Amino acid sequence: MNKRELQVMGLKEEYLEEYIERHKNVWPEIQECFKKANFGNMSVCIQQFDDGKHYIISYKEYTGTNRDADMKILEENEFVEKWGKIFNPMFVPLKNNKDKKSTWTSCQEVFYLA
Repeated sequence: MNKRELQVMGLKEEYLEEYIERHKNVWPEIQECFKKANFGNMSVCIQQFDDGKHYIISYKEYTGTNRDADMKILEENEFVEKWGKIFNPMFVPLKNNKDKKSTWTSCQEVFYLA
């Protein structure tokens, strides 16, 4: 069974156009690494909310059976590391994020229609 994951975080306004442009050509090595780590059906969206700020919303499905091992694949990949160094300065973690290791805040799924 796929585990669906939805996450959100803020985006610094001065990086809006760069963030969008860079995602038009996500490096093939990044895409392959996520597939190798058993993530798929993935999308990233941006929305400006009523507070005037832009937020990044990420959806992906995890199909693996050993999440710790699969996350290690991502953490140890040189391209994922380079990608992160480019993008991490662009992010604004939400204040209520309980996972202090991540800039992403996970959302609780309350409904799903297959």
